[in-house]
Amino acid sequence: MHLEFRQCPAHTKNQTTKASSASKKSIDFPTVKRGRKEKAKPTDSIFTYTEGDVIEFIERVEAEPAIWDSTNSDFHRKEARQGILIRIENDCSRFMPKIPRYHGRVAHEKWVKLSKAFTSHTMRIRKAASGSGMTDLAPDFKYAPYLTFLNYASRKREVKK
Repeated sequence: MHLEFRQCPAHTKNQTTKASSASKKSIDFPTVKRGRKEKAKPTDSIFTYTEGDVIEFIERVEAEPAIWDSTNSDFHRKEARQGILIRIENDCSRFMPKIPRYHGRVAHEKWVKLSKAFTSHTMRIRKAASGSGMTDLAPDFKYAPYLTFLNYASRKREVKK
């Protein structure tokens, strides 16, 4: 249920004197929006989705290492990754919109945003000076605990000295 507030019509008229305007305050009455829930748009940020929906999306991506693990044999095959993204987009169609003629693009864009946000979050933690209040940085990105599988993929790519 979504509430919007509107002003009481009796209090929206211009008041002629300061005394009368100070004594009469506007009152906000809640109005209930009726009808269907507004559908998500392809341009909406992943962070506008509900937390449960984002976690479901992350779990589906985690189950497909060809999307996030560069050592996977299908990672460098665009058709294979695109097929997986189309399947994920279809599985998440309850909350994720589709773009006609560009199947899998919404899932790809949402995944890129999430993975970049996680990477920047981990870099902020790594580059923070010790004793600089790292506890303030930790709760910065609420999906970080669900994206820890990306740390495994990045450790596999590190150059060994």
